[in-house]
Parts: sequence; structure tokens; C-alpha cells
Amino acid sequence: MLKGLVISARKHLDLGTKNDEIMDITQEALSIKAYLTLRVLFNRWSLRSNNKVTEEALVIIGHLFFLIPPSKLKNQVNRLTRWLMTLMSAKVAPFYISQCIFQLIDALALSGCGGINLESQLGNIIGMLFKQLSETVEDSNHHSVQNHSLALKAFYILTKLYNDRVVTLIRENVESKDPAKIVSTIQIFTDVLQKVPQTEQLKNEVMHSVIIMIQEDLKPVQRALLNFIEMLIQHDYLAPPQGSIIINYVIKLSESDCSNEEDIQLTCSKILQMVTLPKLITLVCQPRNTLAFVPLSKMATKMALRARSLGQVPYLSSFHLRPTQFISPQKLLTHLVMFSLKPYREGEFGVSSLRLLYALHPITSLHPVINSNVGQLWMTEIPQMLQMLDDHTEKSLNQEEWEGRLLQAFLYKFFGFTLRTSRNIKMVQMMLSAILQTVHEELQEREELIREEPLNSISSSIRQRAMNFITNFRKLHPLTEVEERTELLQTCFQSVLCLPSTEDLQKEASSSQEAQATEDLLMETLQSLLRLMETLIVEMPSQIQYCLEHLNIWLNSQNDNERERAMWCAARILGFTAKWNNFGVEIKFSRLGCLVRLLAMRCQDPVDNICFLSSQAVYNLYRILLLQKQMQRKKQGLWEEEGKSEVYSANVFYNNTFEIAKAFAEYFTEMQLTHLVLTAMEGLTDSKATVSLAAAQLMSAVMKERGRDMIKIEEIVEGIVGRLNLQLEPNTQEETMRAMCLLAGNNTHRVVPMLLNKTLPWDRTNLALWKAFGTRRETTISVLQLLIGILEKLHSREESREMAFQPVAVTCALCEMLSGSLCQEAVQELYPRLLLAILHHLYWVIEQNVPQKMVVYNREEGPGHKSKPFDPTSCALEVVKLVFMAAAYEGVVVYANQHHCWDLLSSPKFYYIGIMDLTSGIVKNCEPAILHRILNLIRNILYSSNYHRRILARTFYAQLLWHRSVAQTVGQDFLGNLIKWTNEPNIIMKEVGLRGISNLALHPGQERDLVKISATSALGHMLHRVHKFKPGAITRREIYSFLVPLLLSIQDNNTEVVKACGGALTEWTKVIGWSSLTQTFQHTTLSDHIQVLEETCKYLVGTKKIQLVGEFLSQSFDFLTSPQSFLREAAINFIGLTIKRLTMKRIHEDDVELLQNAIGSLRNDPVESIQSLVTTTLKNLDEYLNPESISATRMSQLSNNIFKVTGMKTSERKKRLFKTVKQERDDDDNQKKNIWNWLRGPLNSLGNWHNRRVKTTPLIIGNSDK
Repeated sequence: MLKGLVISARKHLDLGTKNDEIMDITQEALSIKAYLTLRVLFNRWSLRSNNKVTEEALVIIGHLFFLIPPSKLKNQVNRLTRWLMTLMSAKVAPFYISQCIFQLIDALALSGCGGINLESQLGNIIGMLFKQLSETVEDSNHHSVQNHSLALKAFYILTKLYNDRVVTLIRENVESKDPAKIVSTIQIFTDVLQKVPQTEQLKNEVMHSVIIMIQEDLKPVQRALLNFIEMLIQHDYLAPPQGSIIINYVIKLSESDCSNEEDIQLTCSKILQMVTLPKLITLVCQPRNTLAFVPLSKMATKMALRARSLGQVPYLSSFHLRPTQFISPQKLLTHLVMFSLKPYREGEFGVSSLRLLYALHPITSLHPVINSNVGQLWMTEIPQMLQMLDDHTEKSLNQEEWEGRLLQAFLYKFFGFTLRTSRNIKMVQMMLSAILQTVHEELQEREELIREEPLNSISSSIRQRAMNFITNFRKLHPLTEVEERTELLQTCFQSVLCLPSTEDLQKEASSSQEAQATEDLLMETLQSLLRLMETLIVEMPSQIQYCLEHLNIWLNSQNDNERERAMWCAARILGFTAKWNNFGVEIKFSRLGCLVRLLAMRCQDPVDNICFLSSQAVYNLYRILLLQKQMQRKKQGLWEEEGKSEVYSANVFYNNTFEIAKAFAEYFTEMQLTHLVLTAMEGLTDSKATVSLAAAQLMSAVMKERGRDMIKIEEIVEGIVGRLNLQLEPNTQEETMRAMCLLAGNNTHRVVPMLLNKTLPWDRTNLALWKAFGTRRETTISVLQLLIGILEKLHSREESREMAFQPVAVTCALCEMLSGSLCQEAVQELYPRLLLAILHHLYWVIEQNVPQKMVVYNREEGPGHKSKPFDPTSCALEVVKLVFMAAAYEGVVVYANQHHCWDLLSSPKFYYIGIMDLTSGIVKNCEPAILHRILNLIRNILYSSNYHRRILARTFYAQLLWHRSVAQTVGQDFLGNLIKWTNEPNIIMKEVGLRGISNLALHPGQERDLVKISATSALGHMLHRVHKFKPGAITRREIYSFLVPLLLSIQDNNTEVVKACGGALTEWTKVIGWSSLTQTFQHTTLSDHIQVLEETCKYLVGTKKIQLVGEFLSQSFDFLTSPQSFLREAAINFIGLTIKRLTMKRIHEDDVELLQNAIGSLRNDPVESIQSLVTTTLKNLDEYLNPESISATRMSQLSNNIFKVTGMKTSERKKRLFKTVKQERDDDDNQKKNIWNWLRGPLNSLGNWHNRRVKTTPLIIGNSDK
């Protein structure tokens, strides 16, 4: 029934029904009921197991999403996500979960914004959707198909809402080793990318993911990946530089000897046919594509013939104008003819070459035919050669006859016709170059000789002679193609550097002479390799970095001898270049960062000689850069930097990664810096501890010198975090943390938000990073300033009720940063501002609807102990404590513990009371300078539009006045502000203002009478408030203590003071219930104060509460020592009028003696009238004590003795006035108790002011009963 009702309600809304009468309910009421229904389903139904009830509930809840107001739905996202994750663990049918997730996202998207909670839960939601996609799709099962479809739709909506973030989260699955996840990722990309805008950033992200999948090349992924690539090509994804990587991958899968399934090869063929013909033909002729030559040439032939059939020239010689993109027509002709020399290679090698040549006719023409002889040659010779191959087999074909026919009858004749008839000088030059290149085929044969030499021995000098031949030949005809140079270097490096070590070669020798000869031959071979490298450098000086980069694989080899030889080559070739001293042509090290990293990492190699060679190589590279810089300065007419070359040497760089980074820092571009860090990052996981440490040190040093110039910060951060998760070697881990700390210090606004956005609670790696941020003063200050700014910005205005997780994450970060011992100086610098920001955040947190048992932070408690979980509130409280500890104010924490501040601060109702008590602890334990810094911060927000800020600021303000130096601050209208607050309608503001006035009253100043009047009036207001709460016994006893100071203050000569005291006493009688005195106090004047005093004493004694009378008398004793004479006189009057009403003969002798001593203490008072009053009062006391004769007294004593001897009791026992009374129990509930405890502070302070007992002693604030 509920399901049908919800669906019907949705249909009405979907149809646009606006008439509430038709629906019999308003849309607003419908929304509220839908929300309540959702709450009932959660709170009353157990929906955590796999059953039909749960499935139906999922369907109902999915429809409810569209009826609930978006603001309320956003508040439920966190709870819904956790519930759906629980249901997945319970194995609920995937369809129902996918449908519910889709409906939730769809409903949120309709509001135009998914909300903060949805963004914070993206990781969890995408993780669930990936699991749904990994479910096997059964075509016969409708729910199975729908599950897959709904998950993809959800991804599409999420991508529209959070494009970059979702793409990043999807990409994370690409780097997993799980084929199922990768295939799901491809499906998502395929479905989503066709529906979202194709931005450059999106293309780069997707291409990066594709390249990762290509590098992994997992067999189960190939089919899906090829289909995805086909779609990418349709959206012009081959244009970026990475496009060639994709094409090479497709070519690899299409190779003729490939074992791939037929459908994969067909897909590859389909993809390659989407490439332009010039590009495809260029790929055909590349040496690395030899194995794919036959299928590629067939495709190219097919495309060329199709173009010809459409009347198009398939390949124009104008393409030679773009030699960097496409192969020139002349080189293409030569290549295809050379490929045909061995026609039966790979079965159809020669046939495919000739057919492609035939299809491209006329290959060198700007017009279909430029010379009839060339056209006839092309059209007659190629078909005849094809027929010749058809008529023979590899065994029956005469190779010499075939080569004569191919080269002499076709190639040379073709060139002859073209050269003779062409008038284009440039074309003639290109033809001659192609012929020359063909003649130099012997060079390739030399390279083949080097390749064929065994790698496990060096028994002949073939390698050496071959390299010498190539070196000499290069002087006559330099290599201009980078690919040719690359292939040559790789061949030589592979052949020489991979040879066994000298020791192993000598062991294989049969004699010492042979061993020595082998060693000499190895050295000569290395020298030949060096000469070849020098020759190549002289040809193209700018290519030195590429030459060195080809050594990378051997510089990182696990074999010591390979690393040593490679570094020897690097040091020598850099030394050769540095001594060259001819920098007319600038040598640009476009990848200087990678090169420095490559060499610097080996400066701490386990093999000492490699360290030495590395330092030599690094120094030579530095010399090259320095010489180039000096040359540039000279050209610009600038002074030469003196002494720069003497600063560094190879010895300085030896085993010193920090000095290397410092020396090269100024030469790096931003991109080079970034590449250095990204490549150094790879070395963090090196199996050799010294190398991994060197990588970390290099990162640290570079970030220290040039950290602000880094780019790709996000990639660097993710890379470092990923490697820290791998549990690096301890020293490397520590240095990497230091590098991250330096990076964060220099790029705070980019690094910190990334880490804050990690899902809570954080793992150990993320927690360790935040702790590291508290170890370096500059970083700590920078990060703390940003975190404070986040808290202040997010809480600067009245927030929505939706829980924002970034400020919560800030407190988690602070928990780690402040828990270390190295952040004290930074915290002290930012102490007041940081404290106020956290306390304001705490107020915000406790008013949020935080789910129960929400864990946002876990603290490790040491070995053998479980981690301690924190929710948002306890986490914020922990930060408050840590701020005090880090600022070296442990006493504040101790004070707060004693006064139960943390409990008060955790309650929205008693938060301001907790702030009041906490401020008391600050006043007691912090220097006056700190108090004034706090005052300067809060006075700017005393009248903030934000209620929370006002409460926090005013409470601090009021209680800071407890300290005399604050209260006496010049230029502050403290009293004016406090009086304003007492007049505000808000109860809390009234009480805060009254507390401030009571604190201000503690300190004498120029406005003493005004403060006295304000303080007394404040007491009256406070008593009026207390009366409404119906106080219990403990609070009433506290209130009793105000009678004496107020009663005595009536005798002040200031009529305004008398009036204020009368008003306060009037309220006092209402609280205590002495209604008979209400009228008396209400109309008190200065002239009738003795009469008021007498009536009060009469009523007091008439209450028959002897102990209460004793307490009042004891309280009055304190006024006998007052510096103000009218208070001393008033105290004597009070005592005299009270004992007058008592039957003193029934008072215990000890109490009488105490009274006599107290009154007698003023016999020598400097005021004569007081001396006279003391004499009279003592005389009256004697009369009250001795109304009968002395003899009667003695008889009474004798009678008492008789009673004592006989054991009989006297008829009347004397009473004690001054006796300690056991405290009564207050039966009020805890909330009222807290209120009385707080109110007692202001009441006591006002009383103490009247008593003049409090001078510089601190207030007692908090719950003294606990």
C-alpha cells in the first residue's frame, strides 16, 4: 500500500498537478510526510538484511527521494550511503541497490547541485557503482540488465555534477591490477564520455588512463580497450602527442605473428583504417613495425585504391613539405623497394610492398602523370614483378635475378627518368639523398654485426671494429634522423654494457695472458663506444641529453658492473662536452630535471666507484650549464659572476644529494623541477636503501630551494601519498615526509585542500603527513593560517543545517599537527586566533545533527592498545586541549578538567558557561600580554551578525575583565558595552553582561561609584532571574550570604548606592521568601537606614534559625576590618541590634567570647565615633549576659555541678551560634544544578565586592559542589 501511495504521489507531481484540491494535500505537506516516512523507515524498520522487505523498502525509498525537499534530502546523504554499503555487504540483489543509488543522485541533481554531503561521499558511491558494474550481465534476466544500465546512468549524472572529481575517482580503478575493475572503468568511460563536453583537461585525463592500460596490457582487457580506442578516435583523441602511443599499441596487436584472437585483429584493422593514409604509410615504413608490415601495407593499399576509384590522388609529393610528420615520397619508394629484396619474408612481404607501390602510382607526381616514361615504367614493371613472384616460391626464385630486376630495371631506371626530366632542384637533391642512403646499406650491416655478438662473452673484436667503422662513417655522412641515432645507441649500449663483469670474464679465461687480453679488449671496446658517442654529440650537440637518457636502463640496473659502465660513459661524455668549450650553439637540456635525478641518485650508490663517477658526471653537467650561463651574460654585456665555478666541485657533490639540488636549483624551469620530483619519486621504492634515501633527499632539497615553482602539485601529492602507503624504508619514509612538509609549506593553498578532501577517518599515512606538517615552523605557520582561515570562512555566516565535512577535517588535521612537540613556537604565534577559531567551530559542531557513533578520527594509543575513536565534537574538544598544551599552557587544561569545562562545552545549552570557565583558566594561567591579544581579537566581533561569534566574543570579553590589567585597559568602554548587553532581550546576553559587570566591580578605578551601582543593580537583576528558577537548598544558602553586604551597604552616603541596595534586597526577599521585609527594603532611604537595619535584625532573630543568625554574624565580622569606616560602623550596628534580640544567656560561652573579641577588635579604631559605639555595644552585651546577680549565677553553676555528678540533665542546654553545618543535598536536576553553579560565580563576585574581601584573589568559577 505504501509503495502504491508513493508512486501515485510521484505521478501527480510528474504530471505537473498544481491544484492542491485535486491532490487533497498541499505539495509542502506532501514533502514533509515523505520526509517523515523516510525517517520512520529508518528508525522503526530493521532494513539491514537480505529479504523481500528490504527490497521493497529500497523501491519505496527511491520514490521518496523525489518527494522530499532537496535541502532535507541532502542532509540524509551520509546516512543513506552508509546504509546502502551495509546492504551491499548483506548481499542484497544488485538491481535494487543500483536503482536506489541512481534515484538518489537523480533527485539531488534535479535541485541543480548535489550538495556537500554527496561530494564528500563520492568515493563510497563510486565504489558501490563499480561493484554493481562488475556483476555478470545475464541477458535473460531483466534485473541484471537494468542493474548495469542504472549504474552507468548514475555515473553519467555524477560526471555532470562533479566532472573532474568523478573522472579522477574513475581513473583510480585503471591503476588496479583487477581486470574486472578495469573493464568496468572502460565501460563507464565509453558510456559517459560521449555525453559530456570534450574539454582538453578531460582528454588529457582519459589519455593518461588509456596509456596506463596499454602499459599494463592485461589480456582480458584488450577487447574492451580496443572498442574504447575506436570510440576515442571518433572524438579526435589521436591529436594529442599521446595519440602515437595508442596507434603503436593497436599495431602491436595486429602483428602477423600475434596470437590474438581474430576479432581483436579485425578491430585493430578497423581502427587503423580510421588513420589518414599519409600517417598509415609512415607507420608502415617504421622499423619497429616490421612484424605488422604485411597487415599495415594491405590496409594502406586498400585505402589508396579506394581513393583512386574516387578520382583522388592517393599520395601527393607535397607531403614532403612536412617531413617531421610523414615520410617523404622518395624515402617511401626506397623503403618499399628495399622491403621487396626478400619477397617471401613473412610469406607476403615482397608482394605487399609491390602492391602498395602500384596503388600509390604516381608516387612522386604533383599531377597524375608528369612524364610518360615514368608512368609507363611504373605501370609495366610492377605488375611483371608481381607475376614473377606468383610464378615462383622462396626456393625456386633466383635471388640475384630478382634483385637485378627490382633495383636495375625499376628503381635505378625510375630515378634516372625522374632526375633527367625534373626541373625541381629540391626534388633532385632529395632523390640523390635517397640513392646515397641506399648505397650506405653497409652501415646497417655493421649494426647487425653488433647485434649478433653474444652478450655473455667478448671473445672477438667485432664489436670494437664495428663501432669504429660506424664512427668513421659518421664523419662522412652524419645521421640526421633521431630514431636512427636512438636505434644505433641502444644497439651499442646493449652489446657493450651488458657484458659480464671483468672478474667474471677473467675467470672464464684459460690463462692469465688470455685474461689480460680479455680485459684489454673490454677496455678498448668501451673506448670505441665512447668515441662513437663523442662523434654523435659533435654532430648534434643538442642531443646530448637523449644520449644520456638512453643509459637510464643500465644506470638503474641491478648489476653493479652495468651501472658502473653506464656511469663511466655518462661522466666521460659530459666531461668531453664541458671541455669542448664551444657553446656557440646552445645545448638545451629540456629534461634537465630528469637528467639531474638520473645522475644524483647514483651519488649514493652502494658501490663506491659509482658514487665517485656520479659526482664527476654531475659536476661536468654543472660546468656545462655554468659555461652556457656565462656565455649568455657575456652576450648581454653583463658582469661575469666571480667565484661561481669555485663554489662546487666533484668532491662537494660526492655522497651529497642536498648540495646537488642546491647547485642546480637556479637552472631548472618549472617543468623540469616537476619532472625531477616525479621521476625521483619512482626511486623511493628502490630495493637499495641508500638509493631510495637519495631519491627522498633529492626531493626534499629541491622543494626547499624551489618548492614555490612546482607545477602539477596534485600529481606530486598523489604520487608521494601512494608511495608512502607502500611502507618505505624508515629513513626514506622520514625524508619523504620532510619533502612533503616542504612542499606543503611552499604550496599550502594547493596541498592542504587535497589532503583535507580525503575520506574520513584518515589512514596512518595521511595522519603521519599532518603530523609532519607540525615539525617545521614555516610550514606549520602557513598550514595553520590556512586551516584557521577555512574555519573562519566556513563559519563566518549562518550556515545551513547540512553538515560540512571540510571544517571537521580541519580539526582532524589539527589533532595530528598539534600532538607533536615541535610546533610550540608556531602555535604561540597564532595562539589566540587559533583558539577562537576552534572554539567557534566547536559551537557550530555541537549544534549540528551529527549521526551517532560517527568516527572521523582515530588516534593510535601505542603498542598493544586499541586506537581511540573521535566524533566531530570530541575531535574539536581535543584540538582545544592540544592548542593549550602546544602553547605551553598546561595549567589551563588542568583548570578546565577540575571545573568540568569539557562537559559544558559539549552542550549547546551550556556552551557559554563552559567558555566562561575556560576563560577563567586562561586568566589564571596566561600572561597579561596573551589576555590583551585575545581582547584585541574579540572586540572586533562583539557585535558580529553571527550569533555564535557574538556569544563567544562577549563571554570571553566579560570574563577577561576578571584580570585587573584587562579591566584597566585604556580607551575601552567596558561598562558601556556590558550595560548594553544587560538590556538586550536575549537571556544569555543579559547574564554575560552581568558577569562582566561583577568582574569589573572587583577592580578599583575612576568610576568606582558607578561600577558599585552597576554591580549592585546587576545583583538585583540576577536575583530576579534566580527567583524564576525556584532554587534548591544549596543555591538558597549561597543567596543568604548577600543579605549582610547589601544591608551594610545601605549606610553608604551615596543615595544611588542606597537605592540600588534597596532594589537588590527587595529581590532578595522574594527569592528567600521574607515577604514581610519586601516593603521595608523597597522604600529604603539614606535617612532611615538604622530603622531598616533594626527591623531586619528583629525579623532575622524571629525566624528561630539560630544557625542562620550565627552565619550572618560571622559574615559581618569580615566587615570589621574593612578600610571603609561606614562599613565598620554598620557592622557594629548589625551585631549590636542582632544580639539585642537574642537571649544571650542561652548562648554558649565560646560563642559569646567570639562575639566579645570581634567587637573588641575595634576599641582602638581611628574613628572616635566607632570607638564609642564599640564601648556601648560591649556594655550592652554584658548586660544581656548578666541580667541577674552574681550569687544567682554561682547558684546556677552549683546546680549544674550537682546535675553533672548525679547524671541528671539540666533543664536547658546552651545554644551554639557558630557551628559548621553539613551541606544539604540539592534535589534539583543536573541542568538546573549547572545553571546555579554558573550563577553562583557572579553572585559570589558581587558579594565579595561588597565584602571587600576580594582584592587580587581570583574568582571561584564552576561547580564547587562536585
